[in-house]
Amino acid sequence: MTDYQLSIMPYCLNPECSHPQNPNRSQSCRSCGGPLLLKDRYLSLKPIGKGGFGRTFLGVDRHFPNHPRCVIKQLYLQGATPEVQQKALSLFKQEALQLAELGNHPQIPTLKASFSDRGQFYLVQDWIDGKPLSPQQWQTLPNPESHLWQLLQQLLPVLQYIHQQNVIHRDIKPGNIMRRKADGQYILIDFGVARMLTQTALMGGATVIGTPGFMSPEQMRGKVLPASDLYSLGATCLNLLTAVNPDQMFDIINERWKWRNYLHPDLQISPQLSKILNLLVHPSLRKRAQSAEEVLREMGTFTLPQPPTPPPNITSQPTQVSHPSPQDDIFSQPTQVSNPSLPSNIPSQPTQTSPPPSQTPPTQPSPPQRQLKSRRRPPIMPRQATAAGEAEMEKLRQKMAEPGPQIQIDYTNLEQYLSRKRWQRVNWQKADDETWAILCELVGKPQGHYLFPSDLETLPCLDLQTIDRLWYQGSKGRFGFRVQNAIFRDVGSQYPVFCEVVGWEIQSSSHHPYLQFKAKAPLGHLPSRRWVGGVNIWKHAEVFAQRLEECGVCS
Repeated sequence: MTDYQLSIMPYCLNPECSHPQNPNRSQSCRSCGGPLLLKDRYLSLKPIGKGGFGRTFLGVDRHFPNHPRCVIKQLYLQGATPEVQQKALSLFKQEALQLAELGNHPQIPTLKASFSDRGQFYLVQDWIDGKPLSPQQWQTLPNPESHLWQLLQQLLPVLQYIHQQNVIHRDIKPGNIMRRKADGQYILIDFGVARMLTQTALMGGATVIGTPGFMSPEQMRGKVLPASDLYSLGATCLNLLTAVNPDQMFDIINERWKWRNYLHPDLQISPQLSKILNLLVHPSLRKRAQSAEEVLREMGTFTLPQPPTPPPNITSQPTQVSHPSPQDDIFSQPTQVSNPSLPSNIPSQPTQTSPPPSQTPPTQPSPPQRQLKSRRRPPIMPRQATAAGEAEMEKLRQKMAEPGPQIQIDYTNLEQYLSRKRWQRVNWQKADDETWAILCELVGKPQGHYLFPSDLETLPCLDLQTIDRLWYQGSKGRFGFRVQNAIFRDVGSQYPVFCEVVGWEIQSSSHHPYLQFKAKAPLGHLPSRRWVGGVNIWKHAEVFAQRLEECGVCS
């Protein structure tokens, strides 16, 4: 028996166990008494990750004599609602199906087993000796463009493969890309939100799940295509180059990217790479690359730089990793090009050009603020910067600059709508309309106007508590801000998943034909959020959740 085998310290997977770490060679947990082996084969050693839907552990496979390492994923939803549990289980099983269908691609972790054990659901995968990509680490590289070229060379063929298998990953981001220590290959992980490319997906019926900032515009509206993964890959590249969330680099007024403004002053990007990145992240689906093959063909027309070996003093920054790995820098390992069709005549440095001057629009000074119940910011520009919109905004600024008494909300109508003994659709809808009107009044906006994150930060606690109490009591605990906030936290603050659980479409608008104004609507379905404003509408969710918690509006 090796020293590694003698040092095994089993870790109990019982979510209720208070002291899960166990001594060497234990057969059962000394704390809760439960068995430590899964299916008499897999043994957990230590936790290495936790997300909204599960926990991940480093383990060993006792079936083989050398006890190879593996990754054990456990579905974990402690205290979640039945709706959240059902959705999470569906996604978890979907990951097992996707990994099984993708086979043994060398850049996708192999699924070893999927099963249920003692009321818990598990996936077992190959362990990747490496670490996920970190934007902070990329800032320390002497030639990040060369490394980015190789990232594209290696991952585009992987996307080409999974798309040919009718699979769309839908959550490509730095944290879901690992670099294997042994050969420097980039590995695509976490297919838990992947979905078969069916006709339903093409027609807009796909589940909207992903990471804000890395999702394409069509994915935010529930439509997923191979081009959606390409957009996410391009956004990942921009994030690695700048260490800035892609959301912050997109000018929603002029509908264009301004990522060059966020590059380090000493970093220059070649026209070739700029062309590829713009081809990947174009907001228009028609003007974006439609397939990985198209991007590879375009790259084949360039002479690409080869990543140099960093000097020994380049060390990785601390990051949260999905799999455990040694502390040495993964970028010091040998690299391989996945696509043999790419040119081999590679110079040591890429062509460099100076970035264009910043075109960031000048900021406007804040006008005097109206005396309201709490400190409030003036409203920001509407969704489209038109002349009529600017004139309307100027009127609002002038109105807010005028002194006035503190706002006192009359809750009589809302209380009446939510206290009827015989519920009718019209009463629920009137209560929802009244809630929107009250929120507008609280932030000093006319009825029917959108609320932005800056507005939500200033909502008075007493009024939020009152609105929530009326909804919660009137619906017998099914609706209200506290119910919605509990669901939002249960799903790991993933707004697309939250929308699916409560029965909303993710894209906000003033008209919502899918809304169900009845007591049997999904838990947390009302009050709606028709008042959400902005293009990146998910941004309001975390701000509103934080404000509700600050005001004590939570379960």
